[in-house]
Amino acid sequence: MSSIEPGYLIKLVRLRKAMSQPMLLEESGLENLHLFRLEHERHRTDPVSLQILMDTLSVQMGEFLIPLLENQPDEVIAWRDRLICALDRGDIIQAEEILKLFENLEGFEEGINRQFIVSHKARYLEQTGAPNHEILPLIEEGMSITFPEYEHGTVADAILIFEESELLHTKARVLFKDGNLPEAINLLENIRAGLSKLPVDDCERERQLGPVLLTLCAYQLAAKDYASAYEASKEGARISYWRKQGKLMPDFLLCRARSYQGMGMEERSRNLLMAAYFGYSLIRDGEKAKSTLTLSQEQNQNFPTYGADDLANLPRPKEPYNRGEIVSSANIGEFILKLRKKANLTLDQLCQGIYSTGNLSKIEKNQITGNVYGMEGIMQRLGRHIDYYLNTFLSGKDFDEKQMRDKIIALAVSHEYEAAGALLGELETKKAFQKGICLQFVMKMKAIIYEAKNGPTPIVLEMLREALQITWPNFDDRDIKCVNSISDRPLAYYEISILNQIAMNYRNIGDYSHAAKLYERIKDSMDNSYVDELEKARMYGALLYNYAKTLSQMARYEEALVIIEEGVNFELRGRRLQNLPDFALNKALCLLEMGQNEECLPYFAQGYYGASMFADFGSGENMAVIRDYVKERLGIDFK
Repeated sequence: MSSIEPGYLIKLVRLRKAMSQPMLLEESGLENLHLFRLEHERHRTDPVSLQILMDTLSVQMGEFLIPLLENQPDEVIAWRDRLICALDRGDIIQAEEILKLFENLEGFEEGINRQFIVSHKARYLEQTGAPNHEILPLIEEGMSITFPEYEHGTVADAILIFEESELLHTKARVLFKDGNLPEAINLLENIRAGLSKLPVDDCERERQLGPVLLTLCAYQLAAKDYASAYEASKEGARISYWRKQGKLMPDFLLCRARSYQGMGMEERSRNLLMAAYFGYSLIRDGEKAKSTLTLSQEQNQNFPTYGADDLANLPRPKEPYNRGEIVSSANIGEFILKLRKKANLTLDQLCQGIYSTGNLSKIEKNQITGNVYGMEGIMQRLGRHIDYYLNTFLSGKDFDEKQMRDKIIALAVSHEYEAAGALLGELETKKAFQKGICLQFVMKMKAIIYEAKNGPTPIVLEMLREALQITWPNFDDRDIKCVNSISDRPLAYYEISILNQIAMNYRNIGDYSHAAKLYERIKDSMDNSYVDELEKARMYGALLYNYAKTLSQMARYEEALVIIEEGVNFELRGRRLQNLPDFALNKALCLLEMGQNEECLPYFAQGYYGASMFADFGSGENMAVIRDYVKERLGIDFK
């Protein structure tokens, strides 16, 4: 929710309550306020007036604006995260333990904190098989906190915020278990429509929408509405890919396979079943892998597993990614100050290339407020994810530009470089993207697009070098002292991304030793400074894959296997699937070169069929390379 600007939120809630602008102004006593301009982000108001408006609309705003946790233990944020992950895994024992921790906390008796508790208590009760009369009152209570009118309107007409979609998702599952399949499907369709209007970046919207679509697919299959289930599963697969995690991809592929079977197109379902099986194998979900194999056998669509059965049953980490502790703070500036001191960083070390030392000092003293892009970079250098620790409102203009930035990244990841370049040309005309960390993003993307068209050349290295020098003056990747200093430097996301690209260029031209040194130092930096592993995960998996690949190209196979194992365990802790096929392939190549031909085969299969999960998103070329290599070296033909 961090990307909703306050004016838009006021408009959203006002419309929910069927209040006109004059009605809201009269009831709040703020008749002289320019509400139209405020709602359209053409005007800012003072915090007191903002609070009066929120009180009039019965919306709790304190925690929404600033993390005020003075009466809560530092680890409360980690508890919230672990509760969500425990319920996602179906670990009701851990969920029960964490729910008990919240019982005696101050600040969770009302408002959106209370909504969070009742939302996840309802999920917990549902998973324990509690009767509906215990679950439904919690859902009603949770909805009444932020959306008391929802029973009298259509959810599809509203934008769903906070825990509302989670509460309604639980209600849909309760309806299904009670035999009300059509009503459950209708509610899920309404949640889908409500989330599609959510005015945040795509990643946040899709984080919530993916699980809803998965439940919707299952219920549409139960209702034998195979065409609708197919469309929902395709949308879900796109979301799972766009989130750069892919953890729901096997589930959506299985739904697509079942949709094909229901529509009488069995010949199309076999490959999807096989891809889903190997996806479950990669995330070590042995039960789902086994059930997928059983389904294929029942449909006479048998396929070979190449020995991956044992890999699916390997243990996987139970704990989610670590979070850094929260510190009590009266305002954003104090929050940054305390985090900086915890990280033992000077003003100069934290702000270089982002703000002047004087401006960062003023931010810490709450004399000025930094712009969103600068604050994002500051939080990254502190090893934190800005959206998790610091609820920063964006203006309408900033929101649109951030959406453009994220779209450019998505296009480049999907190898749509022409479209990415065109949108980048539009973005670089914006004032915010003509200097500092935003200009660094533009220059980095130009280098990536140039390399995609022209290959790795000295020009690309120079472009990347110049981009990094915006925030690290005089950086020179050819200077070993400079390279070694990376280990001790806190790096923002784009700095890590640029250094990763520089290392890849060295690897591509055959200078494996220098590339390995760069990867090693970047890893050191991330291990030293990234306390928030969700933020770390944006680059860490790709970094470790590239590092291990470079080591294997130097015939340092044992060292490569150590890095691969570290990378796999890290990704499994976050249930991130997208990098796992690459790690499996890397491991297979190391084992093959070490003469372990039988041991390498299941990993080759995981790499090949794992890549097939993302075939709709540009991985077909990689699959062909793997297939040809395995046929040549092992005489096995992957279909």
